[in-house]
Amino acid sequence: MSIQSSLQDELAPAEVLTLEYQKTVRTLTSRAPELVEQLQKMPEALIELAKQIEDLDPLPLKPEEAQESSYPTEALLGMDQAVFDISDRLKVSPALAGQCALGLANGIIQGLVDVVKPANPTPKPCSLFLLTGADSGEGKTLVDDILSSRLQEQSIQTDLAYQEKREDYDMCLKAYHCEVKKIEQDKKLTQEEREQAFRETKKPLPPMNPRLKLADVTIEGIARQFKEGCTRLGIMTDEGAVLFGNHALVNERRTAVMGRFCKMWDGGQWDVDRGTQENNFSLIGRRLSMSISTQPDILRSIMADTLAVNQGFLPRFLVAMPNTRVMEKRMIQMDWASLPSIQDYWSRLSGLYDITPATRDDHPLVLNPRKLTLTPKACKLHEAFGNQCFKDAGGKYETVRAMALKAEDNLLRLAATLTIWNTPTADKIDAEAVEAASYLMKYYLDEGLRIADYSSELSDDSDLTLASELLKWVTANGAYLVHSMALTQQAPKRSMRKARTIERVMNILVEHGHAIRLNDKPVIEGKPRLKAWLITS
Repeated sequence: MSIQSSLQDELAPAEVLTLEYQKTVRTLTSRAPELVEQLQKMPEALIELAKQIEDLDPLPLKPEEAQESSYPTEALLGMDQAVFDISDRLKVSPALAGQCALGLANGIIQGLVDVVKPANPTPKPCSLFLLTGADSGEGKTLVDDILSSRLQEQSIQTDLAYQEKREDYDMCLKAYHCEVKKIEQDKKLTQEEREQAFRETKKPLPPMNPRLKLADVTIEGIARQFKEGCTRLGIMTDEGAVLFGNHALVNERRTAVMGRFCKMWDGGQWDVDRGTQENNFSLIGRRLSMSISTQPDILRSIMADTLAVNQGFLPRFLVAMPNTRVMEKRMIQMDWASLPSIQDYWSRLSGLYDITPATRDDHPLVLNPRKLTLTPKACKLHEAFGNQCFKDAGGKYETVRAMALKAEDNLLRLAATLTIWNTPTADKIDAEAVEAASYLMKYYLDEGLRIADYSSELSDDSDLTLASELLKWVTANGAYLVHSMALTQQAPKRSMRKARTIERVMNILVEHGHAIRLNDKPVIEGKPRLKAWLITS
């Protein structure tokens, strides 16, 4: 029986609907019985409403994430083949493998060279802060293990030799304290003699600690390692929550902690004041890099953190969040030492680790890295890239303006890393290294923009988030028939109660198939409402 013939047979509209739209009738009568009663006198309107409900195909209230940028593996001069081979055989993301390879290399190279920027006479570190968003199981730990396996064997031997030097230092330090105590307690000495004795008693300096990796990422732990002999450290972890989720960056100290990391990236002095003379010290000539992997949700929350952005902490990072490849991964039997590319990576990494970082003549724990300058052609390429980034900071990359403004700095750090990776004795950065670094930086800027845009749409005050929360609130309260006046007074969040916000949020619910806008001023709560909606989800 058709709708029209049913109406001609003088069946009630609700009865007609029951024949054609049984599921819709249940929805309407259970959620908006008063609306069905009002529309009994307008069968066509009631049937049209039923059709709208029947045709709805609700979409999830979450933004559609853009596809990741293509990682420029070929720009990793000298380490590109190793990254390609690992990615191809393990079916992991090239970006993930590239971040690992760069992080390991830069953790060593940062102690060997600084970069002299054009028009800036003060050399700057080449330390990199790398941040990767990847779920557990994506393969970063395995990639790290493969790339660092030869270095781990080498560092064990170096550490054993350091322990012997450390034992000698500890004995000398005890002797020093005994001598100081002896001078203090010698009552036969005059004041001048005591002062002279103190000057002649030299406090021993700890030996240089060859340690490269650091798991303790508290600011106190880093300071302690630097004070006790480390000159360069790399925070390398696939548990980014250790840094971004623990007390280091989530309590009232977070501003100071992020400021400290920014200063280390800049190569500035680190002053520690703990109230007692023994605990007061200044750290100069130290280098800190980071290669951190964290859960995508944590990375998105960081990207939406205005304090981390505004203070300049996040803009110093080179971020990547490759799409998941878990479904493509496979178990393989592989002798990695049989691959020339992996052998070459291990050999270069080992050779760089064998180079003792240069220090100042008057202090063996203050780094004095070799200075890298740019060739004229490299200088022109760097200038063009920097000017374009400054321009795009107010256009294409406005969402990640701070990252765009730091891009030319990071470009030189990448170029320096690639230069020393290929020629450890180099004192110039050539055009090829700058061009390769520019491809990498373009990737990092595009990734930063993609992640930031997606993160902003997921933020607590985004319209999509508000729409999702409003939908949950309406269905929890069983108020499926809503109007703008009620929402301005009762919406669950104060930020939802503005007329413009209500209009935007309800339009999203309509567009995503979770609501239908009602015309003809339906009577709700005893009054005709100009703006009203039926929630259908």
